Amino acid sequence: MLDAQLTTIDRRIAELEKLRGQLVELAAEADHLPPAAAGVTCQLIEHVRQHVEASAPPQSQA
Repeated sequence: MLDAQLTTIDRRIAELEKLRGQLVELAAEADHLPPAAAGVTCQLIEHVRQHVEASAPPQSQA
């Protein structure tokens, strides 16, 4: 059971790291776009960031 949970956590971490990399790429591209297109890209980045934060497992209060 614990191995399955660790595998799921590892897979989720890999997915989040991939999304983070995509966000970094989008942000870099937004720097070179006209203002209107950059605004749309920034909105997309913010939407994905919120989705990633919402899907993150709750952190324990130690």
